[in-house]
Amino acid sequence: MNRRIAAFLLVVFVFSGLYAGDDSEIELQLQNQVLLLLASAKHECGELSRKNKALADSMESIRRQAVEHKNTSVNLFSDAVYLLGYLQDRVRDVCADIVFSSPESVIEVVSREKKFLIKKRRESAGFAEFIDKIYGTDYSKLLYITTAVTNLKKMHGEWAESMSSESRDIRKMLVNIGEANRKLREQLVEFTKGYKLFYEAKEPVRK
Repeated sequence: MNRRIAAFLLVVFVFSGLYAGDDSEIELQLQNQVLLLLASAKHECGELSRKNKALADSMESIRRQAVEHKNTSVNLFSDAVYLLGYLQDRVRDVCADIVFSSPESVIEVVSREKKFLIKKRRESAGFAEFIDKIYGTDYSKLLYITTAVTNLKKMHGEWAESMSSESRDIRKMLVNIGEANRKLREQLVEFTKGYKLFYEAKEPVRK
């Protein structure tokens, strides 16, 4: 499994001391960590969707004005509109999966895979190794999807902050938008690869 996926998850996931305690305690910790992430993700979904749509709509308005005035920065704004729209689509996809995830489904997944998860957790020296060992499990997919919205939120925030900085200096603002577009495109490419590789993984749980 690509190590960068583990780094992606580490943005919001804290690897707690799961070595301590018996199997039942570790099972409860594994369960509670995903339940907390799920609750946070559901809250973030609505807020991020609204904010990103508003930002994309704002950039579309600017793009239209640029077209009307035959502004040379039309392509820059068009690129921004496309990227923010693509980001919105990823938010929609991720949040659709989050909405259908329930506390009961989390508990069921952990209960079904607990023997394998606990065994691999005890064998792992750190979070990256643990994620590598449980690749393809339903639990790993829950970890991915519940942290994905926070990472999308981070992309949105970085783009918005870069665009708004130096807003009084048009030239600098345009340079910042260009750089923000470049960075967001790279992040979205990486995110899409990770989503297909990790969340849509077909590898069965190894016994």
